[in-house]
Amino acid sequence: MPAHGEPEIQQADLAPLAFELARWGIDDVGQLSWVTPPPVAALAAGQTLLQRLGVLDEHRHLTSLGRSCARHPTHPRLAVMLERAGSLGARPLACWLAALLEGRGASEDEPDLAAIVARRPECQAQDPTGSWYREARRLADRLGCGLRVATLDPLGELLAMAYPERVALRQAPGRFKLAAGNQAWLDERHPLAHAEALVAVELDGQAQGARIFRAAQIDSERLTTLFPEARDYRPRLTWNEAEARVVGEEVRSLGELILDRRPL
Repeated sequence: MPAHGEPEIQQADLAPLAFELARWGIDDVGQLSWVTPPPVAALAAGQTLLQRLGVLDEHRHLTSLGRSCARHPTHPRLAVMLERAGSLGARPLACWLAALLEGRGASEDEPDLAAIVARRPECQAQDPTGSWYREARRLADRLGCGLRVATLDPLGELLAMAYPERVALRQAPGRFKLAAGNQAWLDERHPLAHAEALVAVELDGQAQGARIFRAAQIDSERLTTLFPEARDYRPRLTWNEAEARVVGEEVRSLGELILDRRPL
């Protein structure tokens, strides 16, 4: 075996690091002394994600949303969800979700996040370890809200705010295409395998054909409300191999997902 393991910075998600650097006002990572410098590509990917989330602007400086997110001691994805949850009237639900996704909730072999959150402990006495409730309570205190959840309906939308590139449309039972363009799958026997659209929160490391470990259903009609860029039709030309001709159409899309199409 190697004498030393690979440094964490060379294999970790660097979006949190990119967020911290932006908060410190560091534009050039060379300004700092590193034991192991962050990989350029991984850091750039983290910055791109933060721009997609609305945390950084085109100059990679903090936006107003980014400055607000700095108060939450969570991954930037979850901080965005917590900050934007007020627009859905779902701050308590966002606190439970964020605490669960930070690893404080019960560990169970259930892909459907809505089913897990439905079984949340309503008080510390119902949480054997107290970790999920305590973390949700801590996040709620920062937001100035309670933990009483009126409905789970906004759950998919909250997750789409945090994981926009993992919004997925069903191609076949258990087979989904993500907004990032890659394919993912879920056991056909699970009810989520037949959802028209979902947010795949947790995947394995495969670039293509990734297994979905945790997800939640989302109403596809709500995607244009969450993502204004998906409202407009844009022209697109494709080659039809069967008919040996170019086909023109107008499409509404979210990343690599086609939400609607009409003849050009």
